[in-house]
Amino acid sequence: MLKPVLISFAVIMTAMPAMNAYSATTQELFSEPKDVKEVKNELRHFTPVQLITSIEDNKILSKEVKGKLIRTNYELPPSYMPAHLINNYKNQLKALNTNILFECEQASCGNEDKLVKFIKPLNDISDGSPSLITAYITLPKKQVYVSIYAAGRKRATNLEIDIIEVIEEPLDLVTTDQNYLSQEVSEITVKDNSQNDTKNSADHPMLSRIPGAYIQKYITHGFNQASVLVGDNYKTMELEGKITDIAYILPRTYSEFEIDTNYQHALTKLGFTEVYACLGNSCGDDSK
Repeated sequence: MLKPVLISFAVIMTAMPAMNAYSATTQELFSEPKDVKEVKNELRHFTPVQLITSIEDNKILSKEVKGKLIRTNYELPPSYMPAHLINNYKNQLKALNTNILFECEQASCGNEDKLVKFIKPLNDISDGSPSLITAYITLPKKQVYVSIYAAGRKRATNLEIDIIEVIEEPLDLVTTDQNYLSQEVSEITVKDNSQNDTKNSADHPMLSRIPGAYIQKYITHGFNQASVLVGDNYKTMELEGKITDIAYILPRTYSEFEIDTNYQHALTKLGFTEVYACLGNSCGDDSK
């Protein structure tokens, strides 16, 4: 018998230290500039990238390119002017017979804050004089897009080089096991933790504990009062009688829903009538 399967993935991205191999890959196209003070690198196996193709009335137009992304950011002495750096790269791009998509310098680059937010350079500290060029080249074995951005600072010049090698999205990162789908649902087993029960505690004779649970807190009173929830907004009822208060710690493999429904089922079999029930956020603030 086949079983329904619900799959939920949570992807957590963590920052990894830059590797020297990144800059080495970038250098296959461009050599490292002289007098570099600091280098930052970033690699993405496959990602969409927006390349600027026009800036009109401070509105940035772009073209989406998908592929392997290699980002390299250089911090250079302030004596290197952004426009001069871009012209050097432009000269090399022309020598490679690339197609220029867009280029701008200072005022023609529009609002600098918008430009920085769009490009998101690895080092985004700049004071002005931005210059930018985007280009592409189609080769027998691959198509490559380039975005080169430079901006000045009082103490340094920021140079960002983004290289995108166009590739089909790799969809072979994950494999499946078809045998899993043909198997019966297996129960999750838990070990007995009753040895961790607080001293002189015991289960109530009316209800057994959930397997794997242990008693963290145990209080009994021959006669006392207790406030019991009977409605929303923490509406309570005061009851009097013999009270047994047991707090269990359960394995995290159980869900709150599973525990709740099991106790509801057991109490219903005993003939209890439900007065009030809630689940999740409808129960309000845990601290109350």
